[in-house]
Amino acid sequence: MPSSAVGCSNQREAEIRVLLAADAATDTIVQSDPHLEASWGLPGGLRGMSLSKLFEAETPREALLRHTLGEFVYTATHDLKSPMRHLALMVNMLRADLKDTCPEGSRDLLDGIERAAHKAMHLLQRLQVYAETVTETPEVQPEVDLGEVIRRALDAARLDADTGTITGNVPDLHGTVIADPARLELVFVQLFNNAVQYRGKQRLSVSVVAERVGPDWKISVADNGLGIEAQDADRLFRPFRRLHSERISGSGFGLAICQAAMVQQAGSIRFDASHRPGARFVVKIPASTHQH
Repeated sequence: MPSSAVGCSNQREAEIRVLLAADAATDTIVQSDPHLEASWGLPGGLRGMSLSKLFEAETPREALLRHTLGEFVYTATHDLKSPMRHLALMVNMLRADLKDTCPEGSRDLLDGIERAAHKAMHLLQRLQVYAETVTETPEVQPEVDLGEVIRRALDAARLDADTGTITGNVPDLHGTVIADPARLELVFVQLFNNAVQYRGKQRLSVSVVAERVGPDWKISVADNGLGIEAQDADRLFRPFRRLHSERISGSGFGLAICQAAMVQQAGSIRFDASHRPGARFVVKIPASTHQH
């Protein structure tokens, strides 16, 4: 394994292997103890897990922090969505009770409260998706039909001839990649939705071009929309960071989710600042090993 991925010394790893009683033949943890896991900085629920995987991608402490963060965010977002739903429900009940007796100014306030509650629920939902993408292990498959994933994403985003002009080589694409198909589709759905959401006054044009580059497939998604200034490129993939916020609503999580999803699949996504007008994003994902 790469030295950068080794999270502890060989001595420490050997001690953890003994203490967790890993089966030598299958490299599977056959027993563990919650107190032991906590004292050694390990994530909980290790029984049945491949011990090698525990050391390949992250240190035990990083695994613990990732696991804890995921649990915290999931619980927090779940608990916070409930009062927001109740707030929106109570606004509707109050509006129904007041009926025609509610002053116009009060109706505007109720409408504002309801919009704020729905916006908060949407932000919490996107935060939950982001946390799940960052913390949960992807279900990577060795041969995923790249063309089929992109075509499904086009359908899910409702990006078709009625929405705009679509060019590229997707209809004839037959390459396969090593990926989690659901997460990869999520990335392209987000990019296509962004193209629709941030389109300009002219008819939308989206280009999707995939090509094999060395061990990877490179997919470029370009549009002729509002575009992104070069100085904003460094904050594109950060949560809660939004561009064009004064004109277009959004959560600020879309591209952050895309980046997290690609990193989890040993892929990447970047913004190509050289494309004008509009925006272009370049996605790379490992090609299936049997391809030449």
